[in-house]
Amino acid sequence: MKVNILGINIDKIGLTETLEVIGRFIASGSRHLIVTVNPEIILEAQKNQQYRQALNSATLATCDGAGLQWAAKFLHQENIPRVTGVDLTLELLRGEVPGARIYLLGGEQSVALELQKKYPQNVVGAESGGRLVTVVETLHSTSLQNAEKQEWILENQEEIFKKIKASGANILLAAFGGVKQEIWLHDNLRQMPSVKVGIGVGGTYDYLTGRVKRPPAWMRRAGLEWLYRLIVMPSRAGRIYNATVKFPLLVLREKFKK
Repeated sequence: MKVNILGINIDKIGLTETLEVIGRFIASGSRHLIVTVNPEIILEAQKNQQYRQALNSATLATCDGAGLQWAAKFLHQENIPRVTGVDLTLELLRGEVPGARIYLLGGEQSVALELQKKYPQNVVGAESGGRLVTVVETLHSTSLQNAEKQEWILENQEEIFKKIKASGANILLAAFGGVKQEIWLHDNLRQMPSVKVGIGVGGTYDYLTGRVKRPPAWMRRAGLEWLYRLIVMPSRAGRIYNATVKFPLLVLREKFKK
Protein backbone atom coordinates (compact mmCIF):
# COMPACT_ATOMS: atom_id res chain seq x y z
CA MET A 1 0.00 0.00 0.00
CA LYS A 2 1.24 3.48 -0.86
CA VAL A 3 0.78 6.90 0.72
CA ASN A 4 0.91 9.98 -1.51
CA ILE A 5 2.87 12.90 -0.09
CA LEU A 6 2.87 16.02 -2.27
CA GLY A 7 2.58 13.96 -5.43
CA ILE A 8 5.13 11.25 -4.54
CA ASN A 9 3.97 7.73 -3.71
CA ILE A 10 5.64 6.19 -0.65
CA ASP A 11 5.30 2.51 0.28
CA LYS A 12 4.16 1.55 3.77
CA ILE A 13 6.99 -0.92 4.26
CA GLY A 14 9.60 -1.57 6.95
CA LEU A 15 13.22 -2.66 6.66
CA THR A 16 12.66 -6.40 7.14
CA GLU A 17 9.91 -6.51 4.53
CA THR A 18 11.99 -4.36 2.16
CA LEU A 19 14.80 -6.91 2.30
CA GLU A 20 12.33 -9.72 1.62
CA VAL A 21 10.94 -7.83 -1.38
CA ILE A 22 14.45 -7.26 -2.75
CA GLY A 23 15.06 -10.99 -2.51
CA ARG A 24 11.99 -11.56 -4.67
CA PHE A 25 13.10 -8.85 -7.08
CA ILE A 26 16.51 -10.41 -7.77
CA ALA A 27 14.81 -13.74 -8.48
CA SER A 28 12.19 -12.17 -10.73
CA GLY A 29 14.07 -11.76 -14.00
CA SER A 30 12.83 -8.17 -14.39
CA ARG A 31 14.44 -4.88 -13.36
CA HIS A 32 13.35 -2.76 -10.40
CA LEU A 33 14.22 0.75 -9.25
CA ILE A 34 14.11 1.41 -5.49
CA VAL A 35 14.18 4.95 -4.11
CA THR A 36 14.61 6.06 -0.51
CA VAL A 37 12.63 9.29 -0.26
CA ASN A 38 13.23 12.18 2.14
CA PRO A 39 11.75 15.69 2.37
CA GLU A 40 14.48 17.21 0.17
CA ILE A 41 13.69 14.73 -2.58
CA ILE A 42 9.99 15.58 -2.45
CA LEU A 43 10.78 19.30 -2.59
CA GLU A 44 12.97 18.80 -5.67
CA ALA A 45 10.22 16.75 -7.32
CA GLN A 46 7.80 19.68 -7.00
CA LYS A 47 9.78 21.64 -9.59
CA ASN A 48 11.33 18.83 -11.64
CA GLN A 49 8.74 16.82 -13.54
CA GLN A 50 11.29 14.41 -14.98
CA TYR A 51 12.51 13.61 -11.48
CA ARG A 52 8.96 13.21 -10.20
CA GLN A 53 8.20 10.75 -12.98
CA ALA A 54 11.35 8.75 -12.23
CA LEU A 55 10.45 8.54 -8.53
CA ASN A 56 6.88 7.45 -9.20
CA SER A 57 8.06 4.86 -11.72
CA ALA A 58 10.04 3.11 -8.98
CA THR A 59 8.81 -0.32 -7.98
CA LEU A 60 9.46 0.52 -4.35
CA ALA A 61 9.77 3.87 -2.57
CA THR A 62 10.68 3.81 1.11
CA CYS A 63 10.30 6.54 3.73
CA ASP A 64 13.73 7.96 4.58
CA GLY A 65 12.94 10.76 6.99
CA ALA A 66 10.98 11.58 10.12
CA GLY A 67 9.46 14.50 8.20
CA LEU A 68 7.73 12.09 5.84
CA GLN A 69 6.38 10.08 8.76
CA TRP A 70 4.90 13.26 10.20
CA ALA A 71 3.45 14.28 6.82
CA ALA A 72 1.82 10.87 6.30
CA LYS A 73 0.19 11.08 9.71
CA PHE A 74 -0.82 14.71 9.32
CA LEU A 75 -2.23 14.40 5.79
CA HIS A 76 -3.62 10.86 5.76
CA GLN A 77 -3.65 9.53 9.33
CA GLU A 78 -1.22 6.86 8.15
CA ASN A 79 1.74 5.43 10.05
CA ILE A 80 4.63 4.52 7.76
CA PRO A 81 7.84 2.81 8.88
CA ARG A 82 11.17 4.42 8.20
CA VAL A 83 13.75 2.75 5.96
CA THR A 84 16.88 4.86 5.55
CA GLY A 85 19.30 4.43 2.69
CA VAL A 86 22.14 3.87 5.15
CA ASP A 87 20.33 1.12 7.07
CA LEU A 88 19.17 -0.59 3.89
CA THR A 89 22.64 -0.53 2.33
CA LEU A 90 24.24 -1.87 5.49
CA GLU A 91 21.85 -4.82 5.66
CA LEU A 92 22.49 -5.62 1.99
CA LEU A 93 26.26 -5.51 2.49
CA ARG A 94 25.95 -7.77 5.53
CA GLY A 95 24.28 -10.42 3.39
CA GLU A 96 20.72 -10.17 4.71
CA VAL A 97 19.36 -10.91 1.22
CA PRO A 98 20.37 -14.41 0.12
CA GLY A 99 21.86 -14.52 -3.35
CA ALA A 100 22.60 -10.79 -3.49
CA ARG A 101 25.59 -9.87 -5.64
CA ILE A 102 26.25 -6.18 -5.17
CA TYR A 103 28.09 -3.67 -7.34
CA LEU A 104 29.06 -0.36 -5.73
CA LEU A 105 29.25 2.60 -8.08
CA GLY A 106 30.21 6.21 -7.40
CA GLY A 107 31.12 7.97 -4.19
CA GLU A 108 34.13 10.15 -3.55
CA GLN A 109 37.72 8.95 -3.82
CA SER A 110 38.01 5.28 -2.84
CA VAL A 111 34.98 4.79 -0.58
CA ALA A 112 33.33 2.15 -2.79
CA LEU A 113 36.58 0.18 -2.94
CA GLU A 114 36.91 0.41 0.85
CA LEU A 115 33.45 -1.08 1.28
CA GLN A 116 34.25 -3.87 -1.18
CA LYS A 117 37.26 -4.83 0.95
CA LYS A 118 35.12 -4.71 4.08
CA TYR A 119 32.32 -6.88 2.63
CA PRO A 120 34.05 -9.07 0.02
CA GLN A 121 31.58 -11.92 0.43
CA ASN A 122 28.67 -9.90 -1.02
CA VAL A 123 30.27 -7.14 -3.11
CA VAL A 124 31.28 -8.47 -6.54
CA GLY A 125 32.55 -5.17 -7.93
CA ALA A 126 33.20 -1.54 -7.09
CA GLU A 127 33.97 1.59 -9.05
CA SER A 128 34.81 4.62 -6.93
CA GLY A 129 34.39 8.14 -8.25
CA GLY A 130 33.02 8.77 -11.70
CA ARG A 131 31.13 11.84 -12.81
CA LEU A 132 27.73 12.26 -14.36
CA VAL A 133 27.51 14.87 -17.10
CA THR A 134 24.23 16.07 -18.51
CA VAL A 135 22.75 16.61 -21.93
CA VAL A 136 19.62 18.78 -21.99
CA GLU A 137 17.01 17.94 -24.59
CA THR A 138 13.88 19.86 -25.52
CA LEU A 139 10.79 17.69 -25.59
CA HIS A 140 7.82 18.33 -27.86
CA SER A 141 4.68 16.53 -26.79
CA THR A 142 1.15 17.33 -25.75
CA SER A 143 1.96 16.75 -22.08
CA LEU A 144 5.43 18.29 -21.91
CA GLN A 145 5.38 21.14 -24.40
CA ASN A 146 8.87 22.64 -24.64
CA ALA A 147 9.89 21.00 -21.38
CA GLU A 148 13.56 20.30 -20.74
CA LYS A 149 14.74 16.78 -20.12
CA GLN A 150 18.14 16.05 -18.62
CA GLU A 151 19.96 12.95 -19.74
CA TRP A 152 22.72 12.10 -17.29
CA ILE A 153 25.66 10.21 -18.78
CA LEU A 154 28.45 8.62 -16.76
CA GLU A 155 31.98 9.18 -17.91
CA ASN A 156 33.30 5.90 -19.38
CA GLN A 157 29.72 4.66 -19.28
CA GLU A 158 30.06 1.82 -21.79
CA GLU A 159 33.15 0.53 -20.00
CA ILE A 160 31.29 0.60 -16.69
CA PHE A 161 28.38 -1.33 -18.22
CA LYS A 162 30.83 -4.02 -19.37
CA LYS A 163 32.39 -4.28 -15.90
CA ILE A 164 29.01 -4.62 -14.23
CA LYS A 165 27.94 -7.26 -16.72
CA ALA A 166 31.18 -9.20 -16.21
CA SER A 167 30.76 -9.09 -12.43
CA GLY A 168 27.35 -10.79 -12.57
CA ALA A 169 25.95 -8.24 -10.12
CA ASN A 170 22.20 -8.36 -9.53
CA ILE A 171 22.05 -5.27 -7.25
CA LEU A 172 23.56 -1.92 -8.23
CA LEU A 173 24.05 0.78 -5.61
CA ALA A 174 24.72 4.17 -7.24
CA ALA A 175 26.13 7.06 -5.20
CA PHE A 176 26.00 10.15 -7.40
CA GLY A 177 23.78 12.38 -5.30
CA GLY A 178 20.06 13.00 -5.40
CA VAL A 179 18.22 13.65 -8.67
CA LYS A 180 21.13 12.56 -10.87
CA GLN A 181 21.38 9.03 -9.52
CA GLU A 182 17.66 8.25 -9.69
CA ILE A 183 17.26 9.64 -13.21
CA TRP A 184 20.39 7.80 -14.37
CA LEU A 185 19.21 4.51 -12.89
CA HIS A 186 15.73 4.98 -14.34
CA ASP A 187 17.21 5.55 -17.80
CA ASN A 188 20.00 2.97 -17.74
CA LEU A 189 19.00 -0.14 -15.77
CA ARG A 190 18.03 -1.79 -19.05
CA GLN A 191 21.64 -1.44 -20.20
CA MET A 192 22.76 -3.82 -17.43
CA PRO A 193 20.83 -7.08 -17.94
CA SER A 194 22.19 -8.89 -14.89
CA VAL A 195 21.10 -6.08 -12.56
CA LYS A 196 17.61 -6.66 -11.17
CA VAL A 197 17.63 -3.94 -8.50
CA GLY A 198 19.03 -0.42 -8.73
CA ILE A 199 19.13 1.89 -5.69
CA GLY A 200 20.43 5.45 -5.42
CA VAL A 201 22.28 5.76 -2.13
CA GLY A 202 23.67 9.31 -2.12
CA GLY A 203 26.29 9.83 0.61
CA THR A 204 25.74 6.42 2.22
CA TYR A 205 29.27 5.16 1.48
CA ASP A 206 30.74 8.01 3.52
CA TYR A 207 28.66 7.03 6.55
CA LEU A 208 29.47 3.33 6.27
CA THR A 209 33.24 3.93 5.98
CA GLY A 210 33.19 6.33 8.93
CA ARG A 211 34.26 9.36 6.89
CA VAL A 212 31.08 11.05 8.03
CA LYS A 213 29.67 10.22 11.45
CA ARG A 214 26.02 9.28 11.80
CA PRO A 215 23.95 11.00 14.48
CA PRO A 216 23.63 9.02 17.74
CA ALA A 217 20.91 6.38 17.69
CA TRP A 218 18.72 8.30 20.15
CA MET A 219 18.75 11.35 17.89
CA ARG A 220 17.81 9.20 14.89
CA ARG A 221 14.94 7.66 16.83
CA ALA A 222 13.75 11.11 17.91
CA GLY A 223 13.91 12.51 14.37
CA LEU A 224 16.63 14.98 15.36
CA GLU A 225 19.23 14.08 12.74
CA TRP A 226 18.82 17.55 11.25
CA LEU A 227 19.98 19.12 14.52
CA TYR A 228 23.07 16.91 14.68
CA ARG A 229 23.98 17.74 11.09
CA LEU A 230 23.43 21.43 11.69
CA ILE A 231 25.89 21.30 14.60
CA VAL A 232 28.62 19.23 12.92
CA MET A 233 28.06 20.36 9.31
CA PRO A 234 26.80 23.96 9.37
CA SER A 235 27.41 24.17 5.61
CA ARG A 236 24.25 22.08 5.21
CA ALA A 237 22.09 24.80 6.78
CA GLY A 238 20.29 25.45 3.50
CA ARG A 239 19.36 21.80 3.06
CA ILE A 240 18.28 21.56 6.69
CA TYR A 241 16.08 24.63 6.24
CA ASN A 242 14.39 22.97 3.26
CA ALA A 243 13.69 19.79 5.22
CA THR A 244 12.58 21.36 8.51
CA VAL A 245 10.87 24.57 7.40
CA LYS A 246 10.04 24.63 3.71
CA PHE A 247 8.77 21.04 3.53
CA PRO A 248 6.42 21.33 6.56
CA LEU A 249 5.02 24.58 5.15
CA LEU A 250 4.18 22.85 1.86
CA VAL A 251 2.51 20.03 3.77
CA LEU A 252 0.46 22.53 5.77
CA ARG A 253 -0.61 24.26 2.56
CA GLU A 254 -1.63 20.92 1.09
CA LYS A 255 -3.69 20.10 4.17
CA PHE A 256 -5.59 23.38 4.18
CA LYS A 257 -6.05 23.29 0.41
CA LYS A 258 -7.97 20.06 0.85
